[in-house]
Amino acid sequence: MTDSLFVKICGVRTRNDVRAAVEAGADALGIMHYAPSPRHVDADTAEQLVTWIHEAGSALAVLVVFDMDAADAASMAQRIGADALQLHGHYEHSDFTAARAAAPGLKLWRAVSLAHDPEAHAGAFGDDLLLLDAPAPGAGQRWDQTQLHKRDRGPFVLAGGLNPDNVAQAAESSGAIGVDVSSGVESSRGVKDHALIRTFIEKTRFVRKPAAPRQS
Repeated sequence: MTDSLFVKICGVRTRNDVRAAVEAGADALGIMHYAPSPRHVDADTAEQLVTWIHEAGSALAVLVVFDMDAADAASMAQRIGADALQLHGHYEHSDFTAARAAAPGLKLWRAVSLAHDPEAHAGAFGDDLLLLDAPAPGAGQRWDQTQLHKRDRGPFVLAGGLNPDNVAQAAESSGAIGVDVSSGVESSRGVKDHALIRTFIEKTRFVRKPAAPRQS
């Protein structure tokens, strides 16, 4: 496994976005299916984006939803060929159980704010990955990361207000195993800036992932 941070570029909407992110070295690309978001794409476009992501390289295609029925979202993710489903919103453990039943083998990522769940811990909902985000996802807002160290949370990916100027410091101080960015690599709301994507990923390469705890 690489020592580099895991990097997800969220909210890709075009083939050129996909190409730029994959060529820059992104590990995962997020496809937003949530109508109020400026990055929203419909189901047909989401499926096309998944195809382009898989054609471009080894990056994961991640369907991102907000408060959509978890089982329906999992079925959609499986139908379009996504590698993972990222659930934002007011989900319970039972929702992850339902999603798992609807799409066995699909990776389930839990995205949550510590403002909403101060006790969040990796795997607590049966999730495969925990993503800690700002209270308003995709808004480009930084949040109080001092909460991160009030308890052991297990491995997590950091999101919320990240950009090329602050990602290295934020990742290093948080102890995250990866980072997720959307608005921080855009020229305007919903429009990806490919130069910013490249710079963002370059900056992450100066940060090493935290060492895994030794097994006793």
